[in-house]
Amino acid sequence: AETMLQSLLATSLLILLGQPAVEAFVRPVFVQPSSSASPRVSGGGQTAHSSVVALGLVNTPTELPDSLDDAAAIAADACRRIAEEGGSPRCRVDFDTSVGDETYTTLKSSTEFMQKFVTSLCLATIPGVQEWKMDSAMRLAEARAELREVQQQLEDAAGFDDDDDEKSPEEVELAEREAQLMGTISNQGSPADFVWEGENVRIYFPDEGSAALARRDWTSEVPPCVQFSACGGVQLADTSKDSVIMFFCPRASEAEAAEELLYKTEEANADILRMSVWVNPLLVDMGVT
Repeated sequence: AETMLQSLLATSLLILLGQPAVEAFVRPVFVQPSSSASPRVSGGGQTAHSSVVALGLVNTPTELPDSLDDAAAIAADACRRIAEEGGSPRCRVDFDTSVGDETYTTLKSSTEFMQKFVTSLCLATIPGVQEWKMDSAMRLAEARAELREVQQQLEDAAGFDDDDDEKSPEEVELAEREAQLMGTISNQGSPADFVWEGENVRIYFPDEGSAALARRDWTSEVPPCVQFSACGGVQLADTSKDSVIMFFCPRASEAEAAEELLYKTEEANADILRMSVWVNPLLVDMGVT
């Protein structure tokens, strides 16, 4: 854990986001939020510091976010601007969950922000995601409009066949089309057989159980370039297209595995890796320090 911590301190960006006021602060690692109501950016190491100085971000106030979506977009844009300086920087994003439900884990309390942040980051950095979003929005609007027409036709057809329990061929065809359209809508406009072939953003969860739940529940919330994995266990996924890797709420028990995955990806994907992002990491076990 200590090695990982020192590695992160070398080039890291800490973005602290709080609720419910949705105040955002961008500060160096382990520096408490400023009393200023606006975000500020500083580098956590020589490489990151040089980048943010070149960008003119040091001690530069930004506008206060209007919502959680806006805060996620600001965090994503800050990471993008640092990554554009090159060098596959390591960014750290901390979302303050202290005002949430105390019975929730950090991961559960951070999930909504993470989904919005990942989406914003994909739109800002991954080629083809903007086009996918526009195409999906168009297909979604068309599917909703057609669905209303199909459902109206089904109602009209059912009205003529009140005394007949058996559906007509037309009703069967309309019912099948209704199911197809509802599937398109549930997929937010993406066809059921759509396969993403571009760069990937891979999120590493603390354990396989959390990753499995994300595969089930996040599909309609994030772009198709997002892949889900776990820090522990056997790594069987094809990571050759991973251009952004994210570690979501890794704990001290996953520090060694996360460190290994980070170094492995930085070496194997050096030609395409844009950045690594750590969201609400808990890499130091305060009970044993």
